[in-house]
Order: sequence, then C-alpha cells, then structure tokens
Amino acid sequence: MATAEERMRVLKMIEEGKISAKEGARLLGALGKSDEQARRQRGTAEAGAEGGGRWLRLRVSDTRSGKTRVNLTIPIGLVN
Repeated sequence: MATAEERMRVLKMIEEGKISAKEGARLLGALGKSDEQARRQRGTAEAGAEGGGRWLRLRVSDTRSGKTRVNLTIPIGLVN
C-alpha cells in the first residue's frame, strides 16, 4: 500500500527536478492503483471473515516506533 511518505517522496523528486511532472504523475498513478488493489484485497478478506470462516491474524509491531511491520491474515485451514 502506498503511504503518504511515498507520495511525498515522489512530489519532492518533482520539486527538485530529479524527475519530470509527467514521470511523477505516472508514479503517483501507479501508487494509486496499488492502493485500490489493497482495498479490494481487504474487502475480499473481510467478506470471507463474515462468512463464518476461521482466520489466523498475525501482527508484528516495532516496540520502539509502534509501527506495524507485519500484518497477516490467513485462513485457519492453511495452518497445520
């Protein structure tokens, strides 16, 4: 998923002249597509969870920064 930091990095590269505005627009468009795909995948997983299936959810966070490093949800049927 594209973060605000990634978008700002692209905008900063445009500002500094490292890439053209056209290239920046293409990169931002690609980041937007990855956001859309991530939302679609989350929606699919949530819809499956509502169906009564069992899921294993694993989250790993950095204790210093509090940022999530791993966020994984898998069907319990895959866990052996």
